[in-house]
Amino acid sequence: MKSLKTRMILAVLATALLLAGCQDFFSSSLTPWAARATLPISADISTEDALTYLDQAISNNDPMLAASLTPILLGQAEAAALADPESDAYNELAGALVSSVLLSSNTGTAFNTAVSSLPDLLAGMDEGASEADLAAAETALNNMITALGTVDYSEGDIAALQLIADNPPEGISSDDLAAAAIGLMFQTLTDEGIDLTDTDNPPDLSSLEDNANFLLAAELLALIPEGEESELGFLLAFLPLE
Repeated sequence: MKSLKTRMILAVLATALLLAGCQDFFSSSLTPWAARATLPISADISTEDALTYLDQAISNNDPMLAASLTPILLGQAEAAALADPESDAYNELAGALVSSVLLSSNTGTAFNTAVSSLPDLLAGMDEGASEADLAAAETALNNMITALGTVDYSEGDIAALQLIADNPPEGISSDDLAAAAIGLMFQTLTDEGIDLTDTDNPPDLSSLEDNANFLLAAELLALIPEGEESELGFLLAFLPLE
């Protein structure tokens, strides 16, 4: 059963990457990602200025600027949710908040790197896969896991994603939700010391059953509308979430 659950986790990853459309999340996805740092931005800037700065961060693939904006956008989104969680103001801020988290945590770049390995992985899943295909798929899987292992969510990022899960905004990108959830899932696996690359020794996933971050990742995946990604609900049934 554990090996089945492991395969299902990997299937969720592959499905999420496929649903992302095999396209870059950010305009300069191959720009080297720097260690998390922040820039001195006043916490009381207006929402208009915060969104303008975020546009600049995304255009320039600037994780430092995004990391500086996340707590600002989180505070503004929390206030908007408290006033009216169904308002246009909250919806806009929530979408921006997810974008800042994805950029500052390296999720966008990690997914772009992982996507490049997806064709080899899928070829190895084919029933008629050759030994060479299987070897290439194993290498691709290791590359994807390594790439996603570079994702680094801060406590503030996780608080931001929890706000999204608690107050689902209207119109949020399914790609963003999938990326945030899978990135958080893999950070949790790394934090728990779970190695998915050791196929000879299926990992013990019991530690994930009550893991708040893993459960949050599942909540985020569940926000994706059924009509858009119906397979995700099926795959989640195989994860150790009960």
